[in-house]
Amino acid sequence: MRLSPRDTQRFYHIWFALLNYINAQLYIVPDFPDAPGNEPISTEVTVQLRDALWDHDDLRERFIADNPAQLSAADLAIVESWQYRVADSFSIVRSLQKYTIFLSHTAPAHAYGVLGLVSTIEETLPLPLPVYAKAVLLPF
Repeated sequence: MRLSPRDTQRFYHIWFALLNYINAQLYIVPDFPDAPGNEPISTEVTVQLRDALWDHDDLRERFIADNPAQLSAADLAIVESWQYRVADSFSIVRSLQKYTIFLSHTAPAHAYGVLGLVSTIEETLPLPLPVYAKAVLLPF
């Protein structure tokens, strides 16, 4: 299962605004688009910005306070909820109709129902389960 097209568009609107802010503060890459477009963005660039974001919660909090992208209160609440993200190693153990089950490796282990953004997790990782993965799970 994956997010609806409307929710996916909303996620990327918030995500790109936040990554642009992180990049403007830390000068990680020369250019990063304001919004997703037709040009692919390298995984390397995205990972650099994502890692910088999670390493600097103070910048995420400043983004919420300053609201440079003029996001709605509801969208800012989503960014605020990302303080509860789960960054871990997981075993992806089963794909169900509504979500894919990720089991955390950190004790005590927890199970999470995960949705893909553009593709289902099954389509993204077409491997026999279980599969080991490092991921950051975001409330949305």
